[in-house]
Amino acid sequence: MTEAKHAIEAEQPAAWYAPLKLFSAMVQNYITTWYLLAVAIGMLFTYKRYAQFGINIFDYADVFDFLIAPFSDLKILFFTLVALAFPVLMLLVNRFVWKNKRLASLRARHGFSPKSYLLVVLIICYVYVAANYYAAVAAAEIVHQAPVQIIYQNNEKLQGQLIGKTGDVVFLLINEKVSVVPLNSAVVQMQLPSN
Repeated sequence: MTEAKHAIEAEQPAAWYAPLKLFSAMVQNYITTWYLLAVAIGMLFTYKRYAQFGINIFDYADVFDFLIAPFSDLKILFFTLVALAFPVLMLLVNRFVWKNKRLASLRARHGFSPKSYLLVVLIICYVYVAANYYAAVAAAEIVHQAPVQIIYQNNEKLQGQLIGKTGDVVFLLINEKVSVVPLNSAVVQMQLPSN
């Protein structure tokens, strides 16, 4: 009888295991959701940056370029962290207000009740405005930066301001025109029509 009891106890997890498993699942869900949101925000910022020069980055970039987009520039990472931290901050403020009896009574008297859809709209507006701001600042920095030089195997040289690059191409601003330079091709240069 005692052997059967020990066998049953061995099959059942310890009491501390269930909350730890639940916490682990929650953390995994939050990290996955936040990473997907960060990638979406990074994609928007990258698109806005290249759109300043008339480039549709979706035509040139592959999936990997977008998976690392939130981490490709410290400014994008900063704006992304602010956008992702805002809902957490609002949740903490909301909890503080409800725990503070004086603030909770003021809130109840004046009918203030935060709506979650309003928070989502505010975050989307923030991200869109921040992406436009980032794109304008990045474009100004690109125009005023020192030119880079690309030298081909046949010693042909190409010089211009580096707009950016993907895994397959480099974008240069040469005499106020955008040139797309393939990295692994027999094609030497493509020029985009000016806007």
